[in-house]
Amino acid sequence: MEFTLIKQCLDQLEEIDKERKAMMGQMKKKALDDRAKLEGDILNLQDYVDDLEGEVKELRALLENSKGAFQRGGNRDSKDEQTPAMDPERARAYQTSLELATKPSFKSMIRHVFAQAMGISPTNMTGKFLPHHPRPNEPWPLKPGTDKPVIRFDWYKKAEDPCNWDLIIIIINEVSKNGGQYSPACRDVLKQVELEHIQERVVYKFKSLRKEYLAHNEGPDTVDNATSSDGEMFDLGGGENTHDIGDVRSAGPVAPKDGPQPVKNGVARSRADGKLQVRIRKRNHLPPDHPLRDRKYDPAFAVSLMSEDEDSYHNGVLVPNEFISRPPSYQSIEMQELMEELDKQPDPNPPKNYVCWIPGPVKEMPPPRANKIENKARRWMVSKEWLNKDDNSKTYDVPSCIIENGKAYSGGTELDPEEIEARQKRVKMEKADMKCQKNGASAGSSAKKSKGNAKGGKGKEKAKKAERDASDEYEDMYVD
Repeated sequence: MEFTLIKQCLDQLEEIDKERKAMMGQMKKKALDDRAKLEGDILNLQDYVDDLEGEVKELRALLENSKGAFQRGGNRDSKDEQTPAMDPERARAYQTSLELATKPSFKSMIRHVFAQAMGISPTNMTGKFLPHHPRPNEPWPLKPGTDKPVIRFDWYKKAEDPCNWDLIIIIINEVSKNGGQYSPACRDVLKQVELEHIQERVVYKFKSLRKEYLAHNEGPDTVDNATSSDGEMFDLGGGENTHDIGDVRSAGPVAPKDGPQPVKNGVARSRADGKLQVRIRKRNHLPPDHPLRDRKYDPAFAVSLMSEDEDSYHNGVLVPNEFISRPPSYQSIEMQELMEELDKQPDPNPPKNYVCWIPGPVKEMPPPRANKIENKARRWMVSKEWLNKDDNSKTYDVPSCIIENGKAYSGGTELDPEEIEARQKRVKMEKADMKCQKNGASAGSSAKKSKGNAKGGKGKEKAKKAERDASDEYEDMYVD
């Protein structure tokens, strides 16, 4: 009887569980559908807002043309300035094409073509996520699972520049031939939209994306100089749409006439911190028994010990997201080789805004002065040759710049700097306590001054000698 009741309860619970799971599945599906619809609405709204300015400009241009036509038409004596009237049927087709090209669905389709060509999501068509143009010696990115390169615009150059205009032509051809594949609602629309209006919408979209990219990366609004060279072929998938992309280097601000300027402290620290995070990721991704993960190298990973990064210029033009990494002259060969080997390792989680470090010449600079132990250089990090040069040891071989290697590096034969510092602090406190006790004893015996002077002179001298001996003993043990 009890068994039957228990079984019935279990059956009821299973039915309730099934109903609950079914309900949760429906709610999840509805939430995903709502999210997809919302994302689509956001994209359409963003396209609409982005293009308002373009439509205003178009209307102003039409107004100016109308004024010009009216003025030309008013001059009956000049036949050359008169323009023939457009055929009514042709005028209606032209007006219909213009209206269809400005519809949100058409703009959304162009957005998707741009995203597909660049290999990114349509939701990432913002200045923060737009991909940069590959730098020299950087491999051209490919479509996942294929050997076809994706489009990479040079946002620091205008649409009319050959390195961008030829790619824009590819986008225009893709929209006119295959736009219906990106948006079924545009299949019939494309038959009525003229190539002139497709070109206008594609060019305007490029200018809008370029504006967002430059605003986010604080680049120049216009860059006149442009260079290009032969590169590899690009196929968007239309079959005949192959094009020579070219290896175009991104252009930026011109180099200062008096040479590279010193990097501001805040900028230098930000770059050093970024480099440190990359190296920490690479090191943590290595196997636990890898030589680079030895505990003796832990102190080397501090912001203050990273090499300095300077701006990179090519043909007098600043290269965005590329720095010249100059190791400091005080660094030992062991420290340099450690960082070089680590830089060769792959980054397990590369950032979206990729930064390229190019090895540069050694920069003359001493080890950093710091109060915290973790920001100071260990002795193995400093070159002995550099210390012996120009009496550098007198100035920089001091605890504020260079500290001992510690147990992990020495195999247990040396104390850790933290231990040495703790003992030095303890000695200092003990000496301060002894001084306080001495001052207190002197104040308490002031009432017996004459008697003390007659009988306690030798005892006082012995106490002072014992205090000096104890202090010297502590300093010899723990202070270099």
